[in-house]
Amino acid sequence: MQSQPNQVREILPKYCSILQSCDLFKTFSCNDLDTLLGLLKAEIRHYPKGTTIYAPTKQASRPGLLLSGKAKLIFLDEHNQPVFLRLIEPAQSFGLALTCLDQKQSPAVLQASDDSDVLFLSFDTLLHPDPQKEVDPLLYRFNANLLQQISSQIFLLNQRLRLVCQKRLRDKIRIYLQSLPLQEDQTIILPLNRAELADYLNADRSALSRELSHLASEKILQHDHNQIQILDPSFLETTIK
Repeated sequence: MQSQPNQVREILPKYCSILQSCDLFKTFSCNDLDTLLGLLKAEIRHYPKGTTIYAPTKQASRPGLLLSGKAKLIFLDEHNQPVFLRLIEPAQSFGLALTCLDQKQSPAVLQASDDSDVLFLSFDTLLHPDPQKEVDPLLYRFNANLLQQISSQIFLLNQRLRLVCQKRLRDKIRIYLQSLPLQEDQTIILPLNRAELADYLNADRSALSRELSHLASEKILQHDHNQIQILDPSFLETTIK
């Protein structure tokens, strides 16, 4: 069970740099964040590993931001089996569009993969402003960041749709690797373990292992646990003409 909410002001110095690395808060100083989080009625909750943060049976009227740990977002299919959507890491947000739609119930499950601290916000002052009160300038700036963040998440969902529509597993692997940062030494660090990656690609784990072995034998890439070494850079070039 998660802990009771902590006072944000007391914990803000610890997490200020994390918040500023998130697109939602990238334009705010720590002093501005102190005021803004008060306007957004922010609270921090702790979730032990394996704890459910959101679920279809729970109210999900508040968006959140992961401060520490990891969480995974999944859907349950018609047979109640989990379908992995994405991994959420520190400074990444969730539930933004859901809240802006005034959708009170989450269609997905968000589960803590590690012990996690989560910052929850309230958009009531954004969605239902008091016409008798002047809007704080900080909220205008936050609204601009929020619009960019939701647009970015829509783009990621479109990438996900493109991935799951692929018939060949090799193409799914290519599209997924294209979405990750490529380091100067041509390596890519995978944020997912092999089982999570198979779920994300909607593939059988043994089939994924075979395809990675084929790619290695063809000198396209080498894989070692969560690290991919790209041997043939043309593999990451888009296939769209």
